[in-house]
Amino acid sequence: MQSLGEENHETLRTNCARSASNLLKKPDQCRAVAICSHLFWSGKVKGQDEDVGEECHDKKRVAECLKKCGRITSQCMEGVQVQLYIELLNTYMLFYEKGNSQITPSFLKQLIDKIKDELTKLEDSDEAKQIKQHFLNTLTHIKLKQRLSSEGEDGPSYDGIVVQ
Repeated sequence: MQSLGEENHETLRTNCARSASNLLKKPDQCRAVAICSHLFWSGKVKGQDEDVGEECHDKKRVAECLKKCGRITSQCMEGVQVQLYIELLNTYMLFYEKGNSQITPSFLKQLIDKIKDELTKLEDSDEAKQIKQHFLNTLTHIKLKQRLSSEGEDGPSYDGIVVQ
């Protein structure tokens, strides 16, 4: 959407996020608002030169969208709630890795702890196994990033996050 100027692009992003939060089902709301957060980070707007689009990096608006996702998730039923928290953690990690300073390792740690707490409340089922595997895959990703960071690779530090 490089054909829109900053003012029109801001209006479009805001209206998309507002419409996403008005969907009927809470899980759909959560996922749609999380997707809209990407518009505030990587949506390109028409610059001074008609051919070159500049990327938008609105750290505050991204954090607001993701916090809204957290509030929506807390209103969902238990099984779906844990899955949404894991998806939300993955989205937070994506923006953390892209350099959004509004997202801190301590916040990621709090979200991981909340997910661990919620996982203990799930009854054994095939769905619960899939949810737990999804979370284990996310923790494996964090461990990999921690190892790469300790080896000197560029990127955000996951040192503040204890993964067991």
